[in-house]
Amino acid sequence: MKVLNANSEDQLFSAIRKDSTSALEFNAKSIKLITEHPEGSYSLTSTKDKTQLVISDKKLFWKSTNYLVVQL
Repeated sequence: MKVLNANSEDQLFSAIRKDSTSALEFNAKSIKLITEHPEGSYSLTSTKDKTQLVISDKKLFWKSTNYLVVQL
């Protein structure tokens, strides 16, 4: 299990509303989720230059952490 540094500054992150956000789009051909989120709670769809993260089960997706860290 990957653990975020407890000293990470909140301003390094972008805030979202977990209860109403069901998709995020990234300007990258592919992404890798660094934080742990259960398989089946999300899907990734890639196009030529973008990747979309669709959260299909919000409760399960956010169960382990309040943060989403991705590698572009």
